[in-house]
Amino acid sequence: MKLREVRVTPALALIAFGWLLAAGCAKEEGGATVKGKITYRGAAVPVGSISFIQTGAPTATSKIQPDGGYTLLNPKKTEQISVGSYDVVIIAIDDPLARHGDESKGSKMTILVPQSVIRLATTPLHYEVVEGENTIDINLDELPSGPKAGGK
Repeated sequence: MKLREVRVTPALALIAFGWLLAAGCAKEEGGATVKGKITYRGAAVPVGSISFIQTGAPTATSKIQPDGGYTLLNPKKTEQISVGSYDVVIIAIDDPLARHGDESKGSKMTILVPQSVIRLATTPLHYEVVEGENTIDINLDELPSGPKAGGK
């Protein structure tokens, strides 16, 4: 079998690079983005993490911002996640030692959210994520009753 030599001109290389760049930056079709705010006892939950967990799909997570805001990221650290039903777990712990160093020795850590939302087995938080942009604000003062009770 005879191999044929192919000359790559600068113009051809530039076109190929453009195609690769466009393919890498293309938005995934059929996905969703999720952002929102988490409040409890009338105030923003200022620290912690939130996870949206769906059977058969990668878990989407976010660090909770000081204003209670979050934007979910998939394991590839992009905002595009699968549509569907999710169970939600929120872990928020105030650790004075982490915030203030040695001056807080002896201070205890405080859980900032209801204990039911910390574990997948007990969380009453359940949300349906639809294609496109989703804003899911979570008021933990208004928890649905019972594990996996759900809400939208």
